[in-house]
Amino acid sequence: MLLYKLGEIVYKKSNNLIFGNKGDGYLVIVSDESRYKINEKVKLYLYEYITEYNKTTYGFKDFNELLLFLDLISIDKIGPKIAMGILDKGWENVVKLITQENWQEISKFPFVNESTARLLCVELSEKWTKIMNCKSKDKSSSKLKINKLKEILN
Repeated sequence: MLLYKLGEIVYKKSNNLIFGNKGDGYLVIVSDESRYKINEKVKLYLYEYITEYNKTTYGFKDFNELLLFLDLISIDKIGPKIAMGILDKGWENVVKLITQENWQEISKFPFVNESTARLLCVELSEKWTKIMNCKSKDKSSSKLKINKLKEILN
């Protein structure tokens, strides 16, 4: 399975990018295309969604955004298009709502009804709370190490 590609943004319009890599151009659907700039060199995490009639490539700027996308599409009644609409709000904001189990706010997202929002919170809140706690512990332990090094050097 292809995980990511390094390349350049050649063109962007309404959440569609043309992503250039080694002379090849890929049409990639992203959330919030304003995060990307033309001629910018980026690492895009990719997910290919293949159906009987269609093959679509979705791109993500952050690995955790890809993981959240995969978790979202595992929820009943959430497909890739709805998941990308949810991620338009920013993956970190979505995770915050999920970990707080704020299904009322999630149900305001396009095509997400109340029952789907509740299911999303029930299914994903524990997992993403653990992921985000590990992430914040890593940051705080890094800061502690830096402070200890500064003390040693002074």
